[in-house]
Amino acid sequence: MTEWEFLWDLVHESNPFRDISSTALFWTAVAVIAWQILPIPGKPVTWMFRQMGRAMNNELVEKVDKIEQRVNAMDRDTKQEKAERARTRILSFNDEILNNIRHSEKMFEDILDDITFYNRYCGEHPLFKNDKTHEAEENIKRVYRRCLEQHEFL
Repeated sequence: MTEWEFLWDLVHESNPFRDISSTALFWTAVAVIAWQILPIPGKPVTWMFRQMGRAMNNELVEKVDKIEQRVNAMDRDTKQEKAERARTRILSFNDEILNNIRHSEKMFEDILDDITFYNRYCGEHPLFKNDKTHEAEENIKRVYRRCLEQHEFL
């Protein structure tokens, strides 16, 4: 027996819903289920369960939102600290170059990675102080090119 045959029998022959309120409730349920199944915008059953879920989980959702805000703040702080450490390494490396301290090619590659990260961070965060490393970066890159050309790495 198909679903439609079952519904037909339920409504016409063996209808347990004899009074008007029960019949109205039955047809309302059939309409809601059909509405839920058919490709009609707005799903009442889904909406109802979503509202019930929100009501039951409201406190949990608020706690998760607070945790997410704290994690985002910690992530911002961590990235800023990493940028500040990169800036310190860039300036220190340049000071070492100015004091005629030689470096290996690997050390130059590491500091160039720091420069890339630092510049990307500064581009994404325009309020971050970025006026301290421009000359140092240029000097490091100039010395790196010279060391590459003349094979002067440590």
